[in-house]
Amino acid sequence: MKGGALIVKDSGQNGYDFFINMDNVYLKTEIKGTTNKDPRLIESQFKFGMVLLGLSCINSFEKTEKETEESGGSIFDKISAFAKAVSPVLIPMISNLGELEIEE
Repeated sequence: MKGGALIVKDSGQNGYDFFINMDNVYLKTEIKGTTNKDPRLIESQFKFGMVLLGLSCINSFEKTEKETEESGGSIFDKISAFAKAVSPVLIPMISNLGELEIEE
């Protein structure tokens, strides 16, 4: 998962396992470039954001899975489906993750 951010696997128990790459190059770049935030806060925002986006995609894609299988779907269809999947959680996620604080 060198450049990746998230892998989701079926846990086999009506749930999912989320594997988040905390060595993600974009996460590390963000941490290096941000001196006014605790790195643990940025890591938490990344981790929770990835899980929320993953859950949103699962929910959306499960609803449209049959349609996608029938039509084949292009990359543009997948981009549209991704945007549709994350749109319900994007603003609340940004707002709520921005309010996270590190407890000492």
